[in-house]
Amino acid sequence: MPFAVLLIVRSMKKIKYYYNTHTLRYEKLEVPLRVILLQVFGFITACILTGLLIVFIIFKYIDSPKEKILRQENDDMKESYGLLQDRINELELQMDELENRDNNVYRSIFGSDPVNANTIFYGSFLKPQTSYNNEVGLTYKDTIIESRVSVYRMDIDNEIAYDPNSYSNVNLAPTTHKGIEAQLAYKILENLRAKLSYSYTEVKFTSGLYAGNIVPNVPENMGSAQLLWDQHQYGKYVAQVNYVGSRYFSGDFYNTDTKLASYTTLDLKAAWEFKPITVSFTGMNMLDKKYSPMGTVYGGVNYYYPGNARTLYLSLTYNFK
Repeated sequence: MPFAVLLIVRSMKKIKYYYNTHTLRYEKLEVPLRVILLQVFGFITACILTGLLIVFIIFKYIDSPKEKILRQENDDMKESYGLLQDRINELELQMDELENRDNNVYRSIFGSDPVNANTIFYGSFLKPQTSYNNEVGLTYKDTIIESRVSVYRMDIDNEIAYDPNSYSNVNLAPTTHKGIEAQLAYKILENLRAKLSYSYTEVKFTSGLYAGNIVPNVPENMGSAQLLWDQHQYGKYVAQVNYVGSRYFSGDFYNTDTKLASYTTLDLKAAWEFKPITVSFTGMNMLDKKYSPMGTVYGGVNYYYPGNARTLYLSLTYNFK
């Protein structure tokens, strides 16, 4: 008849014995806890070091899928740059050929001087202008009054300015710009607002040949007063008075010449909206003030650049929305 055999295997811990010469018999070997802990620590340390070694080898010599894609893109980009550089070299050869043909053929016929770098670039190469700015301001606003005041300081290196003595832009010695700006807007009526603006500016050289002198062509005082009347469907109307204070002539870095006179102008603006059309009128310098916004000094002679006389603009705007 069928039968089944059940085999049970038990794994028993191997017991170690050692021969004790003092008792002259075999005794059970017991490992101290300290030795067991050291063995466990050594095993764990070996596993960690082995894992780190394997990870290092993988990251060092085996690329991830993303790294393979980036490496392929990098190789493609290098190849594209190589082709582009070859094209640039071809264009440079063509430009050299055109320059040679222009200088030796056409300019020889017309008797013109060859074009060179001195013709294209006049003066010295400019350095980039850099500045370090600090500004602190306060703002207040409610339904009637809106005001703002701020104090600022700018330390500028290699400031770019026009020098009439060399007929070119130059880099100035280090300068410091500091001043205060203030604005005040007041609602007189629901559709009538007034706005006042003022700025004081002090710009001086901080080192170099002109240390302590004022940078030319920068007015210390500027201001404006504006009146805005908003009649909605009947139009918007603005009247603005502008003031620019006196300043040294451009090129007067020693501050020894007379100053360019201050001036005041009146501007008027109006706009009427007939949707989708807007009609605008602008009148600049309505009092036809004769003034000079800029002047230069060269060879002891003052040169004035006249400001625009009374100028009127009329524009028509159509909104397609």
